[in-house]
Amino acid sequence: MRGSDDGNWIRAGKKMDRVTVFIPTYNRAKYLRQCLAALTVEDVDREHLDVVISDNASTDDTVSVIESFRDRLAVRYYRNKENIGIIRNYNRVVDLEPAAMVVLVADDVLLAPGFIRRAAQVLGSDEGTPLFATTMLQVVRDVPVPHYPQWLSAADLWPTTPRLLTSREWAASCLFRCPVYTGACAFRRSFLDRTMPWRVELLDNADRVMYFAAWRLGVAIWFEPWVGATTVYDGHNEGWNIKNDDEEYRMITAEFIEECARGGFDVLGFWRDRLRSTTLSHRELVLQSAFKALGPDRFERAFGEFIPLRRKVLDRLGGSGRLIRRIAGGLRRNARKVAGTGRLDRA
Repeated sequence: MRGSDDGNWIRAGKKMDRVTVFIPTYNRAKYLRQCLAALTVEDVDREHLDVVISDNASTDDTVSVIESFRDRLAVRYYRNKENIGIIRNYNRVVDLEPAAMVVLVADDVLLAPGFIRRAAQVLGSDEGTPLFATTMLQVVRDVPVPHYPQWLSAADLWPTTPRLLTSREWAASCLFRCPVYTGACAFRRSFLDRTMPWRVELLDNADRVMYFAAWRLGVAIWFEPWVGATTVYDGHNEGWNIKNDDEEYRMITAEFIEECARGGFDVLGFWRDRLRSTTLSHRELVLQSAFKALGPDRFERAFGEFIPLRRKVLDRLGGSGRLIRRIAGGLRRNARKVAGTGRLDRA
């Protein structure tokens, strides 16, 4: 589904502004070639699209791949003297050149035809949204896995039609997981100037922190639930040294909760209200994400009312630790089932 095809209120301006695609890369010439090839079929003229690449001192065929696209794309290439790390390279690439409209993609992301034009329409509109978000299709070892946030849509928070998300809805969306992939989004530069650089000490939450900053800034986000980008995971990114770190995840979640509280927003209370109005199966999708983000103790304090017959089960299992592990296991199995089918279970 294309937002531009269904008559919503974000419309094109009188002229199309330039969009700059920033690509950090390192030793992935094969995937960079596919990434650049996808840009050649975007339905925009060359003068409306710039491509800026920051090479983290690659030793493969990256340079020759870039040279092969010179006649089709306005590409500018920068090379680091040494590998400065993934997060630093993301921070560096967006600082290389000024740009009013920014798309920041990994070198293994394929933007969908029409994404650039639609991003320019949304970001260039008079409504003033600084962030345009779509969904990402992941292909994990030949298995398509739509990154549609099932747990958010299950709680009726994530829209199934194009609409504006308020800053509070967005903050709640970011609380337990990163709700979108950066490669399927576009930004006004003014937004990135206020939310970057990414924190280099973070392993798996740098972009999540950036998105949560929209709450602090009080901005709304325009979301359209069509696949704006695709990425393929076939083992090539295992050397990135990025991993799921529960301690880091919970530290960032705690920071979010405290910041919302300072702004007068009880974000956990927001989620409790949402959960009270959902079905049991949908509730479990949300709780699975909440458990990872909060940890056992805080999870039970925040959402204990949603654990059926909690006290009897506690007595039978002999302690909250075993109970939480049992609950978490069931929630993970349910999430895997939903992800495996690629379907959203709606009431």
